Amino acid sequence: MMTNLSVTALGAVTSVGHDAATACSSIRAGLTRPSTIDSFEVLDVVEQEPVGLTAHALGTLTLGFSGVGRWLQMAALALEDLSLSGSLPPAEETSFWSAVDCYIVVPNLDPWRFNPRGPSGSAAALEASLVQPLRKRCATFFAPSRVALLPRGRVGTLEAIQLVARGVTDGIRGAVILAVDSLVDEEALLWLAESDRLKEDDNPVGLVPGEAAVAFLVEPAAFATERGNGVLAEVLAVATARENHAFLRGETSLGDGMAEVVQRVIRDADVPTPYISDVLLDLNGEPWRSAEYGNARVKIPPSVWAGDRYTTPASSVGDVGAVTVALELAVGCHALSRRYAAGPNVLLIASDEYGEVCAAVLGRED
Repeated sequence: MMTNLSVTALGAVTSVGHDAATACSSIRAGLTRPSTIDSFEVLDVVEQEPVGLTAHALGTLTLGFSGVGRWLQMAALALEDLSLSGSLPPAEETSFWSAVDCYIVVPNLDPWRFNPRGPSGSAAALEASLVQPLRKRCATFFAPSRVALLPRGRVGTLEAIQLVARGVTDGIRGAVILAVDSLVDEEALLWLAESDRLKEDDNPVGLVPGEAAVAFLVEPAAFATERGNGVLAEVLAVATARENHAFLRGETSLGDGMAEVVQRVIRDADVPTPYISDVLLDLNGEPWRSAEYGNARVKIPPSVWAGDRYTTPASSVGDVGAVTVALELAVGCHALSRRYAAGPNVLLIASDEYGEVCAAVLGRED
């Protein structure tokens, strides 16, 4: 799907930076700040004694919080960074906010991960435990006309962009898209441990859990120009699809879905082929992800994609779950706006354990 949208403001909080500029610069530099979760023990095979799990937690910002409480801490800070760095109007400026929607992307509400009766077990529960407190906490600088939850995990960010593109034709001026998740929370850790997905001595090819929140404003570039704001990057095309063989079904992905969305966005974005510019991937150390990417790569003709320059944000911040694509978008926008990307475009690729796949192409406004 082609869009006429641009990213005009960014906000983020990660383990390597509590604002978007610092986080993106740290990821570019390859910085990382792993820590130990003493409350979640794994076996040290050398010493044969329990030790804390290595993860990418946010330290004092989320220390002592669990579940939706962690999300709320991160989401509020990401929205504050978005407001300040993007010089957004205050909440009382209704001429702006009355035409701005908000989509909050959260993980799939999988009953294997979340207690169905808990504060994150349903959309209704999240409305009361996350959306309403978040709006109250950020009321002075965040007042969208409508807030909608998207419990769609990784693909939710690009699905939100598709919804905004359709909404602009119906009269909205843009939307704030906020993605938040924590795989460091106890519920998430237990969920990952039960399926042997955590990286530890007995499983060196697992993932290192992380947590983050990313917020960004998407709107037609003309609206940003009216406010005197610049454009960080254009969203040229987005695509989502479903892989027939999903990891959580015990199957091996053949990469058909990923190959499809990558070729579709390269075509829809109308960029020169073969594509050779930057790529942002959600590889996190798990073999099934590498296999899916490898299978997809060989199914895409070299005449369409021939580059090998890619970045994996998980190397710096761990696997941040539903925030993955939003973080890729932030890193891509930063690379394009600061002019250190290898070319005028950045390709984003991601998939999830349920079989959903997505891709997008960002462009630099000259």
